[in-house]
Amino acid sequence: AEDSYVLAQEIFARLGDSQGQSNTLQGLGDVYYHQSKFSQAEESYAQAREIFARVGNDQGQGNALKGLGCVYCYQSNYSQAEESHTRAQEIFARLDDDQGRASTFNGLGDVYYHQSKYSQAEESYVLAKEIFARLGDNQGLSNALQGLGDVYYNQSKFVQAEESYGLAQEIFARVGNDQGLGNALKGLGCVYCYQSKYSQAEESHTRAQEIFARLADDQGRASTFNGLGDVYYCQSKFSQAEESYAQAQEIFARVGNDQGRGNALKGLGWVYCCQSEYSKAEEAYTRAQEIFARLGDDQGRASTLTGLGDVYRLVSKYSQAEDSYTRAEEILARLGNDQARANTLSGLGIAYYLQSKYSQAEESHTRAQEIFARLDDDQGRASTFAGLGDVYRIQSKYSLAEESYTRAEELFVRLGNNQARANILHVLGEVYLLQFKYSQAEDSYTQAHNVFALLDNNQGRAYMLMRLGNVYQLQSKLSEADDSYNRAQEIFAVLGDDLRRAHTLRRIGHLRGEQGRSAESAPHYTEARELYAQLGRMEDVQDVSNRLAEVSPDDDPPVPGSFVS
Repeated sequence: AEDSYVLAQEIFARLGDSQGQSNTLQGLGDVYYHQSKFSQAEESYAQAREIFARVGNDQGQGNALKGLGCVYCYQSNYSQAEESHTRAQEIFARLDDDQGRASTFNGLGDVYYHQSKYSQAEESYVLAKEIFARLGDNQGLSNALQGLGDVYYNQSKFVQAEESYGLAQEIFARVGNDQGLGNALKGLGCVYCYQSKYSQAEESHTRAQEIFARLADDQGRASTFNGLGDVYYCQSKFSQAEESYAQAQEIFARVGNDQGRGNALKGLGWVYCCQSEYSKAEEAYTRAQEIFARLGDDQGRASTLTGLGDVYRLVSKYSQAEDSYTRAEEILARLGNDQARANTLSGLGIAYYLQSKYSQAEESHTRAQEIFARLDDDQGRASTFAGLGDVYRIQSKYSLAEESYTRAEELFVRLGNNQARANILHVLGEVYLLQFKYSQAEDSYTQAHNVFALLDNNQGRAYMLMRLGNVYQLQSKLSEADDSYNRAQEIFAVLGDDLRRAHTLRRIGHLRGEQGRSAESAPHYTEARELYAQLGRMEDVQDVSNRLAEVSPDDDPPVPGSFVS
């Protein structure tokens, strides 16, 4: 197509046929645009517009301006894009060209969408959808539905997003538009990922990936690599996620799509953060932040600021974390993105908690909780109830902590999130223990142990057995305590967790004394002392040695100076 248009354009230029020359330049611009050759597309559309204007062809001028608007939008030159589409819109309105009007409404929707102006984008796409439906233009209608799906998705309106993408997919498939079909499948993949429907998400992105590969559409391929990265990340498949995001970032860099590159770097930041590679995460988020700032993409800026807040919090740079979260929350409040805002407030609450700013922590978690409740986001509500429980527990507000943890546990049960449920049951047991509610503590630890067993989490099982041993001991259920401690230390031995094994052995030594079997304490204290010495925990060595001296006076004391007092 490119060769034919170039040849035709040369002939028309030689013949002095301005109309023919401008039409071929317009066609050439379309070809370049669909190949992501944006500088060549811009040049062709600009030349076509100039000729159309000179010969008084308003229809052609409107089409050329529309083309320029699309190019400018892809280059993130949003003010020029809006101006071009608006001028085209005025021409088409004057010509009573509903087809042209609808196309420019679609184009304006894209411009607003990429600037996170979602209400304006939605209004533009709806106008385009209505006109296309009236004209019976399925191609235009499906494009408008695709745009609406993108807007709804970014507003966390997942039901409407799924409906829009689904309708778009049906139309694209019916009219044989593979490009559109790939985009709709990609959108559905994003929705399914957010709904935790990971197998459907992966299938949708993979089908889209195959279509884009067949079309040699690098932009589409990169976008689906990004989407697959999200799916793998949400399932904690970090090596696959890293590979997908890296491939996306490489392609976006090659084709000059800064928006996509920023998103891929943001994804890499998530992965590095979860793998405790904090310097890499900070670098990825910072590079993404710089790109989004340059593009004027407030949504991207807010997202990377939240990511940086997470990194700073995890490396104990709390003032920087607080600053990043606060700036992100302000942007998200302005954009009306409640889902992301609630997540950011939750992170801010944790940062305040770690700085012992408990009233601010409570306020942040409560605000997040209210937003999650309004969005019917049970996962978010459960997490903030857990955060509030931590805040109340550290302040010895045990009844409030108990209430918050219990509500979190109920939500995690409903969600089927067993790992989170086991963790909550553990801390709930600690709250009961602090209130001397031994039977309830015993019940919570037992439930947590059973859930950890279901998850095949032996570390969690062993720790719950150790806590159960402590509760039984406090209730003078000495045989049950003995059984729990011994089972715990056996699992710690298999896991190679020498510190917790030493702690458990020391507890068994104490228990033997309570059972009136002090002579049997010595082997447990001796083994614990050896483990503490290997770990360099000399204060614990001294404590166990003192205990050992009480039950076995003939035992050799530790070498003077081999421990710290």
